[in-house]
Amino acid sequence: MRSAIVGVCVFLCSLANASGAREELEGFSSALTTLSGKFSQTLMDSNGKVKEQSQGALALMAPRQFRWDVLQPFEQHIVADGNAIWVYDVELEQVNVRAQSFDEANSPLAVLLDLSSLDREFNVGERATSDGQKWLRLTAKSKNPDFKYADLGFANKQLKTMILVDNFGQRSRIDFSAWQRNPKLPASQFQFEVPDGVDVVGAPPEAAKIQTIPD
Repeated sequence: MRSAIVGVCVFLCSLANASGAREELEGFSSALTTLSGKFSQTLMDSNGKVKEQSQGALALMAPRQFRWDVLQPFEQHIVADGNAIWVYDVELEQVNVRAQSFDEANSPLAVLLDLSSLDREFNVGERATSDGQKWLRLTAKSKNPDFKYADLGFANKQLKTMILVDNFGQRSRIDFSAWQRNPKLPASQFQFEVPDGVDVVGAPPEAAKIQTIPD
C-alpha cells in the first residue's frame, strides 16, 4: 500500500512538472505585442564540438515582424518585414532576400507572439526539469522542417534558453537576457534598406520594396 501511494505521488508530481513548462510559456507570452532582448548563441557540430559563437540583440513585433542582429564576432542582420526576410552580411557586402512565408511557419520564436500557432504548427512535449529550467520540446508538423526539434527552457515565466537541433545533428544553444515586454519599437526597425553598393541575391515578393541608402 505504501509503495502504491508513493508511486501515485511520484506520478502526480511528474504531472505537476509537465504542466509547468507550458504554463511558463503562456505566462511569458501573455498580452505580448512587442518583445526585445539580447542573446548569446553557440553552434556545435554533431560531435559536440563548438563551431561558432555569437552575440547580439533581437526584437519581435506582432503579428509577423522580427529582427535578429548578430553584433559579434561578425556583423549580420536578419530582418522580417512581414513580406520578405532580408539577410545582410556586412563583411560580405551582400543581402539575401526571400519570401517570409518560407521561414516563419516553423519558427519557434513565432509562438512567443502568437500562442495560437503552438499546437497548429508543432507537436508539443514536456521534458524533465534541468539547469533550473522547465523545458518544452517543439517538433514541427510540416513535412520538411528546417530542424528536428527545438527545446525551450523557462524559469520564472521568462524564456531563458532555446536549443535547436537541425537535420544534420548540429546543435545551436541560444541563451536570452535583458527581455523587455511591450517596448515601443519604431516601424523602421523592421524595414530593411539596402546600403549603396551592396549586392542583392534573390527576388523579394511583389509586396516588398527595395530601398537603397548611401554608405
